[in-house]
Amino acid sequence: MTFAGGNIWVANNFSHSVTRLSTAGAVLGTYDVGKGPFGVTGEGTSVWITSYFDKSVTKLSASTGANLGKFTVGDGAAGIVFDGTSLWIVNNGDSNLMKVTPAGTIVSTYATGKGPFSVAVGGGKVWVPNFASNTISMMTVN
Repeated sequence: MTFAGGNIWVANNFSHSVTRLSTAGAVLGTYDVGKGPFGVTGEGTSVWITSYFDKSVTKLSASTGANLGKFTVGDGAAGIVFDGTSLWIVNNGDSNLMKVTPAGTIVSTYATGKGPFSVAVGGGKVWVPNFASNTISMMTVN
């Protein structure tokens, strides 16, 4: 779930969609994305949704929900976060972290521990908890 474009966006894992809600809780729309939507983040005027089973991330307009593109990432695309410049996506099946531009271009891929599902940025670093290996991967944002 994320807040973007003045609305709340929620992944609907079993229906392969995301729902846009007003801050009052009214449903403003439901939009199809890939299979197994998992992570959601806002980036300026766009919302990005990872699809765990499709190895993809979908970019939607934050104001209209229009599909702005679908991009291939890694196996088990899960957590996603925007640091103000880049998107960071963890791929559970590949045990890695990808740095992606807002245009959808993969810039870098970094190995993580086994089983990453989420990602956070802060203090000039990217943090990834690795559930299957009981570790935390930390990379400097560059």
